[in-house]
Amino acid sequence: MTRTDVFQEFESLRQKHGIEGWRTKFVQRKYAFEEQDVQKGESEWMKVVYGFDREYPAWDQCYHADH
Repeated sequence: MTRTDVFQEFESLRQKHGIEGWRTKFVQRKYAFEEQDVQKGESEWMKVVYGFDREYPAWDQCYHADH
């Protein structure tokens, strides 16, 4: 999955949930999720920050098992 793919997926969710003010950047993070399909160790993630006046989308609306 490329940065463009990730950003396009976020853009779709952002529009669906009416998020207007937001910032993103790609960051390196170390994660060790218990999910089998999430690689352990350091990897690149897109950090998203938006206003607290918006509800956080449900996990099942954000996560796609095919990615």
